[in-house]
Amino acid sequence: MADPTPAADELVVGFARVLRRAGLEVPVGTTITLARAWAAVGVQHRDALYWAGRVVLLRRPEDVPQYDEA
Repeated sequence: MADPTPAADELVVGFARVLRRAGLEVPVGTTITLARAWAAVGVQHRDALYWAGRVVLLRRPEDVPQYDEA
């Protein structure tokens, strides 16, 4: 069985890129923190991924619509 970690890492990096294109600031360190959060909740749990991302990535309430769109 293949190691699922590379695919999870690719998901995090890809999501960070989408968020940056949407105009959100996503520093590299925050992307690493997001990867750790997603690993903790498990990438198969979409709701948990959503909330983990919001907690890690968003700094202002004004960023929520861009996050949700991404």
